[in-house]
This record gives sequence, C-alpha cells and structure tokens, in this order.
Amino acid sequence: MAWDLEIFMFPVYGHAIGLSATEIGWLIGMFFAATFAVRFLMPLLSKRISEWQFLVAVLAIGSFAYILFPFFTELGPLLIVAFILGLGLGASQPNVMSLLQTQSPKGRVGEALGIRTMLTNLCHTVLPTGFGLLASAVGVFWIFIAMGVIMGGSAVLAQFRDRSDEVTEEEA
Repeated sequence: MAWDLEIFMFPVYGHAIGLSATEIGWLIGMFFAATFAVRFLMPLLSKRISEWQFLVAVLAIGSFAYILFPFFTELGPLLIVAFILGLGLGASQPNVMSLLQTQSPKGRVGEALGIRTMLTNLCHTVLPTGFGLLASAVGVFWIFIAMGVIMGGSAVLAQFRDRSDEVTEEEA
C-alpha cells in the first residue's frame, strides 16, 4: 500500500507543486536508489536486530517520511525525504518475506506467500484509483498524512503485538 502510494502520488504531487517532469524523475529515482542501497545493508542489520524490531523500524521510518513529504515544495528537501522513504520501504519488502518464512505455520509457507502475492497484486490494481479519488476529494496533502498515520499506527501495533505464538529463530 505504501509502495503503491509512492509510485502513483509522487508524480501527482510533483505536478501539483510545479516540478518539471525531469525533477519528478529525479525524485522517483532518489527513492529507488535508496531501495537499492538499503538492501546491501540488510545482512548487516539483520544480524543485529530481530525481524520484528526491523519491521517496527521500517514502519516508523516510512511514517516519518510520509508525514514530512507534503510539507516541502522544493526539490532539495523532497529528494532527502524520498531517500528516507526509500530506505524504509526498500528494507520492508525483504523483511516481510523473511517474516512470512519464519512465522508461517509449518508446511504452509507457500500459502502465506501466495496470499501476500495476491494482496500485493490487488493493491497494484485498486489503490491507484482509490488514491486518485481520495486526492481529488481531500487533496494530496492528506493522502500523505493518512499513510504516515497508518504506518505509524502499524509500527505501534507491531511493537506491542501478542508474542505468545511467535516462532523464535531456534524453532524456525
């Protein structure tokens, strides 16, 4: 959902604040450069913190970036925020795949991955239209703020989740 918002709304927001197509391209490029770079660091990070701690951190980073994003209209600060967002969202996808692998019931990892793929494709299909409708109704600013709040709330929920049926690394 957060990934789909970036892909669809960065160009919409960039156009709304008067960025050129080239500047919007730089903005998207900075986001994807960060998603690429952070994946090189993931093996080092995953040795130091658990998958769940990592998930909480990337949700918090994404929340922070999405809430900051609509407060800027100049390319320089937007590039920095796009890079921060790319770090969070770029690290989240491999981490979620790892969590699905370790936390799915024994023998049901394929089902979990299939559901994830189905939900991801559903989001790619439905969310751009939904974001467009919402942006036309409430404005682009509130779309970014709402995503930041959703991600922040998700970070809090992940931090304080019920751990009674969590699979440890020794059990996995």
